[in-house]
Amino acid sequence: MTLPLDGVTIVVTRPAAQASRLLELARAAGAACIPYPTLQIERIALDDAARTDAFALGADGHLYVAAHASLDGSTLTVRGFIGAPDGGETYRDKVTGPAAEAESLGRELARRMQSAGAESLLERLRQEAAATS
Repeated sequence: MTLPLDGVTIVVTRPAAQASRLLELARAAGAACIPYPTLQIERIALDDAARTDAFALGADGHLYVAAHASLDGSTLTVRGFIGAPDGGETYRDKVTGPAAEAESLGRELARRMQSAGAESLLERLRQEAAATS
């Protein structure tokens, strides 16, 4: 019997604590898997300045927000994602520039996503959350 992922090799880069279910499912579908965790997620304490930056768009836990950065030499690329819990409305964008300007790149990304409509999504979700609490 041929499985959907026969002949496919998948490198799973999720943190080890999060990878087991994905590895199990991929292997069950026929994939050869290589666990290769490239990051570790740790809880950190935020000071007031970091909290202000993290919640510049008003994120309050009622939606999915992600920011990822990659460094190529001295060039930093920052990618952002904001999405409604049902996946019906999402916003993605990225900015690239000198790594030395990381903070301003992050703020620019937030401004661009707000302008694209993310701010209205956040406001709508805030109102929905307030109505149910």
